[in-house]
Parts: sequence; C-alpha cells; structure tokens
Amino acid sequence: MESTIYTENNPKPETDIFSQLITMYEREVQIYRNIRDCSLEQENVLESGGEIALIQSLLIRKRQLLDEIAQLEITNSSVRLLWERRKATFSDNEAVQVRKSMKNVSSLLEEILKLEASNDQLLLHKSVQQAV
Repeated sequence: MESTIYTENNPKPETDIFSQLITMYEREVQIYRNIRDCSLEQENVLESGGEIALIQSLLIRKRQLLDEIAQLEITNSSVRLLWERRKATFSDNEAVQVRKSMKNVSSLLEEILKLEASNDQLLLHKSVQQAV
C-alpha cells in the first residue's frame, strides 16, 4: 500500500484529521478510565490495609497506561498540530465534537489527580501510623 505524503500543496483532508483526532481522544478516555479504576482500587486497598504488593502492582499498571498515553500523544502529534493550524476550516459540529472529547479527557485527568492526592494522603497517614 502506498503511503501518501501530505504537504502544504497536498494537505491532509480535514476528514482524516478529524477522525484521527476523535479516535485518539476516545482511546485516551479509555486509558484514563483504566487509570482511574486503578486509582480507585488503590484507594480501597489502602483503606482496607491490603498488601503492599497489590499497591505496587497497581502502580506498575498505572505506569504502563501512562506510557501508552505518552506513545499515543507522540504518534498523533502531527494530527494535533494540523488541527491547531486548520481548525477554522472544520465544521462547527466537528469543532464541538473535538472540544467535547478534549473536555472528557481533561475531566478524567482532574478526577485522577484528586484520587491520587487522596491516595497520597492515605499512604502518608498509613506510614505515620506504622512508624508509631
């Protein structure tokens, strides 16, 4: 299969950019949901006094998922750049869908950050209790 080289004279069609961007954000949402689920499980383990090995395995899993996000971002960096450069050429509906997808990702990130801060506090509290 021939690979097409997109240039200023032969730009990538907006439909391709849009579909790739939406696909990327959908995948990111899936991955971030998995990270959130790991964080919730970590919270349960910490609250119930579970094994440190289980916490370690959850941390490893979250690291793997974050690596997957990083790879996804690298792989799609040109699509994001094209979106930024040419977003005015997209329909209002497409722009709304992209913004909604971005908001879904950012909402999940905010939720994860809160969970992680809570988990950090739980872990700190447990460490202090064990030191006493």
